[in-house]
Amino acid sequence: MNFLRGMGVVVLAVGASALGAQEQRVEYHVSWSVDAFPTAQIVAHLNILGGRLEMFPGLAWAFGDDRGWATNVRNLEVTDDRGRALAAVPGTGPEWVVGDGYEGPATVRYDVDYTFAEQSYTTGNEQVAWLRDRALFTTGFALFVHAGQDVPASISLDVPDGWRVATAWPRDEDGTYRAANLNDLIRNVLTVGTGYHLESLTHRSMSVDIALMGEHAEAAGLIRRTFSGILDYYMRMLDFDAPGHFLMVLLPGPNDGEGYMTSFASSQPDVPSERDRLVWANSLAHELFHYWNGARISSVWEHYPERQWFSEGFTEYYANRALLDGGLIDQRRYEEILGHYLSFHLFFAQSDLFDEVTSREAGQRKGLYRPGVYDSGVAVAFCLDGQIREGTGGRRTLDDFMRLMERRYGEPGRPIVFRDIVEAASETAGTDLSDFFGQHVEARIPLPIRQCANQMGYRALVDGYHVYLEPSR
Repeated sequence: MNFLRGMGVVVLAVGASALGAQEQRVEYHVSWSVDAFPTAQIVAHLNILGGRLEMFPGLAWAFGDDRGWATNVRNLEVTDDRGRALAAVPGTGPEWVVGDGYEGPATVRYDVDYTFAEQSYTTGNEQVAWLRDRALFTTGFALFVHAGQDVPASISLDVPDGWRVATAWPRDEDGTYRAANLNDLIRNVLTVGTGYHLESLTHRSMSVDIALMGEHAEAAGLIRRTFSGILDYYMRMLDFDAPGHFLMVLLPGPNDGEGYMTSFASSQPDVPSERDRLVWANSLAHELFHYWNGARISSVWEHYPERQWFSEGFTEYYANRALLDGGLIDQRRYEEILGHYLSFHLFFAQSDLFDEVTSREAGQRKGLYRPGVYDSGVAVAFCLDGQIREGTGGRRTLDDFMRLMERRYGEPGRPIVFRDIVEAASETAGTDLSDFFGQHVEARIPLPIRQCANQMGYRALVDGYHVYLEPSR
């Protein structure tokens, strides 16, 4: 879900890419011991500005405390570059005021008590942390106190002999891990301990760690094969060959998922099987595509809500395309699934229940206006695919649009705004699509489903809000 099929991917004001090249660097040493597990001990070397330390501000309500993630931090101590102790006073949120407005190099020592990860959270444990049988899954949100600077980080992880570690960050020859910037540091996940299954695969230029928590280890072979096929489809479709490292984690829990910068976590209530592969494979496909659409192709926080129809809806469109490509669903099932999304789009666009909200506005309250984000986003992707095919005489498709978005915004990591999507779509289609987006994304005019279906080689039977697709005869 990129911040869950319920929340999105840019959470920091700095956006998905660094704000500029900086020479500064922070260092974190994180350790776990047999006796103190699951508590983590952290030593950080960083540069404080404005006398302030902080943690990720989101999801504070999940802890029932305005201090959010800071409620799990214990024994925080700060010293300056001469080893002199500095007072660190908790603020009203997930922050500490250090000294009398101290600025300069500092060493920060603290513990994170992970016993909170033993409980279930309404946000989903894939957004918080998960703990069972000496197996710990954690987000960077829970682990890192920082000074708010968008600088590279070096991370060393110290665990007892025989323990497994999986991270989203690449590992250097000296055994340390590196995060490119603040987002990369805190908006990723890692696993540590002994009570889980870990394996790796390499596909083209991408190396992937697969961490299966709890009983999900029983389905390791099936999960690996399924994930490998989905990854292959995306890399072929996007013509993507940039080297990279990725972490996928599967947790026990309600069906949900969350995409991060170079990782994702998905939770499933049952051990994955062939019988229910449509459900859990869709979750894997959706969260993996957020690596491109949501992390690489992303925006700064102020533009996050207005792109959710694109980040979530287009991602769900391609998730089902990936299942079709891999033979996990057949053409008839694909048409049935697509018809459901088109139906909910019509319901969103025509029902008075949604307070005249448009798809562009729906991301401001993603949970409440979900049909305007996911379903309408899928419908826009489907109809845009038809617009591009018709405008280019079949020479281009939506795949060409996504490749253009990846080259233009994903590779350099340049944040997008709404107009960038419109311009790239128009360029791909060879015609100005401003009216298309203006009517169906910025306004509440329902998409012309019958026309879209015809452009895509289907016949649409529309009965009120209900859409049924069948191949054109």
